[in-house]
Amino acid sequence: MNDHTFTVTGPVRLDLRIPHADLAVSTGPAGTASVAFTATGKDAESLDQATVTCERRGDADVLTVHLKQNRMFRFKRPLGVAVQVPEGSDVTIATAAGAIVCNGPLGAVRIETATAGVRLPAATSVDVVGVSGEVQVGSVSGEASVKTVSGTIDVDDVRGRLVLRTVSGRTRVRRAGGDVEARSVSGDVALQRLERGQVRLDSVSGDATVGVQPGVAVWLDLDSASGDVRSELPANDGPADDRPVLEVRGRTVTGDVHVVPAPV
Repeated sequence: MNDHTFTVTGPVRLDLRIPHADLAVSTGPAGTASVAFTATGKDAESLDQATVTCERRGDADVLTVHLKQNRMFRFKRPLGVAVQVPEGSDVTIATAAGAIVCNGPLGAVRIETATAGVRLPAATSVDVVGVSGEVQVGSVSGEASVKTVSGTIDVDDVRGRLVLRTVSGRTRVRRAGGDVEARSVSGDVALQRLERGQVRLDSVSGDATVGVQPGVAVWLDLDSASGDVRSELPANDGPADDRPVLEVRGRTVTGDVHVVPAPV
């Protein structure tokens, strides 16, 4: 049977571990959780090896979806898995290949992947570890961490602490409301609108751009061995008692570091 539906008491904890699959996680009714597989021909026969359970553990229902690796890599094409959970559910995903697409507001989300692309529009916290493939994160009300090797990182808005690490992928953050730590070897880093907190930028050859929200007092400590370091902020944007304070420390070897006013 490829479809599974369970009655739940509210947000669940989803544990999804399938090495090779296109995964879709969406939010739905508060009292229901469901799992649906898509496969054809001989591939569908391997679904008998899948484990799908939902059981009460402590104060939450735990939805488990597992399929062993030795079976999965025999698929001619990625398996399709669609999971629907109540809003605010916590999600843990482990996969090697395939797309990961989430829709709807989720709770704490942790994703480990190798070559999968990730799209996550809304969550209370985010922790993504990958090798390649684009990571798109929307609105995060708490902390977020994204670490990749060559994949690009695109983040809309994070209210808590934000950690970004990549080797060669491009990184862009549209808005951050807390501390930011961004490290890159050759990938460019663009932090387009920073509101407050402590920011640490480290890069070897990638360029770094920091956008400062108007009205924020700024303290800068920037250095590059051979790159260009420049601030375009007005001269009166130093620390002040009645304004939010942003501390920016940036280090590069050959990359440029530019600090600019964020667009109004």
